[in-house]
This record gives sequence, C-alpha cells and structure tokens, in this order.
Amino acid sequence: MWLRFGRRCGHLSRGLRTLVLYLLRGRPRTGMEVINAVEEMTFGFWRPSPGSIYPLLKRMVAEGLLEAVEVDGRQAYRLTEKGRRELEDSLGYDPLWRPGPRTLREALGELEANVEYIVDMVASGERLGEEERKALKKLVERLEAVLG
Repeated sequence: MWLRFGRRCGHLSRGLRTLVLYLLRGRPRTGMEVINAVEEMTFGFWRPSPGSIYPLLKRMVAEGLLEAVEVDGRQAYRLTEKGRRELEDSLGYDPLWRPGPRTLREALGELEANVEYIVDMVASGERLGEEERKALKKLVERLEAVLG
C-alpha cells in the first residue's frame, strides 16, 4: 500500500513514520495514543497494529528522532530537535510551525481551492441557504474593497 503525506511519496511505513512525527509535534504520546490518533485521523480507515508502531518508535528513538520519556507512570515518546527537522523537511514546514499560508500567493491559492470546492458542492446539488448567501456576499464585498 502507498501513501502520500507531505512532499514525500513512499511505502506506507514511510508515511507512518512521518505521521508519527507529526502526531508527536505537540506533546509526548504513548504508543497506544499514537495508534488511536492515527485511527482517529483516518476516520477509522486505518488502525496501525502494535507490531508496526512499537518497533517503529524504538527505531526512531535509536535514530535520535524521538526520546522515550515517562508521562503519568507510562512510557511515552517526545519529538527531538532532529525529529522536528525531519518533520519540517517531510512536510515543507518552516520552523515557526505556523499553519496556513505565509504569503499572499499562498493565501490566494487556498482561496481559489475553497471557491472551487464551493462551486463543486453547488454543482452537485448542495443548496445555498440564506446564511450561506449572506456570508458569500460579505466575502465578495470585502474582496471588492481590497481591489479598490
């Protein structure tokens, strides 16, 4: 099975490695918490087995990407600086960890993608209610003001 996650495309285990780094970016987690988080993120489509998670966590500790720490009497794993750098490289993030666009061009790209999504939804039969119409009109007015 193949998985695309970030800029790299590779075997599922490579994607799992990146996903583990991503999940640990905010706080330490136990192996079971990682398994549950992957299942939650994939809406139940994928629940990695303990036989894939725990050996991967041990390898990542040996590589210096993670460190084992104790949290509430349980072994958990925390991202190291080396792991953070690998995650940045894998996902193309900058060290500031800011979500969302960083430039006007990126913001316009996201806006265009969202407009395309709305157009597709309406074309597939989704109806715009009065609230949605008001919100869209307000956005159009704001964009027209930007254009001058």
